[in-house]
Amino acid sequence: PGVELFGDLPWFADLKLRGRLLQEVRQAHAAEKILVGAPAEEIQRILSRKGGQLLAAGAVLRLGGVHHGGYGESDVNYAYRQLSRALHP
Repeated sequence: PGVELFGDLPWFADLKLRGRLLQEVRQAHAAEKILVGAPAEEIQRILSRKGGQLLAAGAVLRLGGVHHGGYGESDVNYAYRQLSRALHP
C-alpha cells in the first residue's frame, strides 16, 4: 500500500512506531479534509450570490477549517486539487 522512504535513524526500524505514526498522520489528514459536493452542487455554491455578493476565494476553496484564517500555501494547493477534481472529472 504505497512506498515509504527509508532512513538510518533508529526509530525508523521500529515497524510498530512507524505504523502508529502513519495512522496518526491519516487521522490528522481526515480531520482537515474538505468535503466537496457533486459538480452541479459545487458550481451552484460558487456562482450563487448570497446577499448580492460573490464568494471570496477562501470560501470557494473552503479554506479556514478548524482554525479560520490559519492556512498556508499547502492548504490552498490541497483545496484547489480537491475542488478541481470534482469540477473537472
